[in-house]
Amino acid sequence: MYLFLVFVAFQFHTTSLLLLIFVFFKRTFSNMTIIIAIAVCAIIGFSPLPLKIFSLFGGFNDVTASKTSAYLKQAEEVNFDISLIGFVKRLGIFAIFFFYRKTISEKYPKFNFIFNGYLFGLCFYFLFVQTLAIMISRGSLYFNVLEPILLSYIFCIVKDKRISFLLAILFFIYSILMVKQSITTYPDLFDPYKGLFINTDYHRNMY
Repeated sequence: MYLFLVFVAFQFHTTSLLLLIFVFFKRTFSNMTIIIAIAVCAIIGFSPLPLKIFSLFGGFNDVTASKTSAYLKQAEEVNFDISLIGFVKRLGIFAIFFFYRKTISEKYPKFNFIFNGYLFGLCFYFLFVQTLAIMISRGSLYFNVLEPILLSYIFCIVKDKRISFLLAILFFIYSILMVKQSITTYPDLFDPYKGLFINTDYHRNMY
């Protein structure tokens, strides 16, 4: 059933094939394996290797050639300062999950499965952080959505209600910032919100 759903998603966007990796996540990876995986991906990500490998996909057919050319052209306009901010933010949040992984997994076994998915998204981000930012926005999205789920588990290990209340406020502020960041590409479509069936007299730019 899962493979069928991935196939259906593939009809909407080819990047959904990345979801097949979840088939291999029902296991517990050692701390050393996780650290090595992140380190290797980070090292490769700051080399030209991902760009060279990605360019090979342009040789399959006209569609892949067109998309590959567009992605490679956009890669030349990457702002590394923005990528560095995302790099540090993701690593910091991941460190929280990594530190409490054993404690939470003992009480909620499914946490580890979601954690592995987020780990893959982090590695995917590190691989393309310096070369193909558009791959991050296209591919890591499937794994970034696991972040709020993992953050919710933090409340399960905090016993002090005052600390829980403070965390709730911090997470709320963080969520607002993330929403603002996610719509920066097309802000006029989202802020203020323009729906398809409301504000029908509003002119919409076709991106």
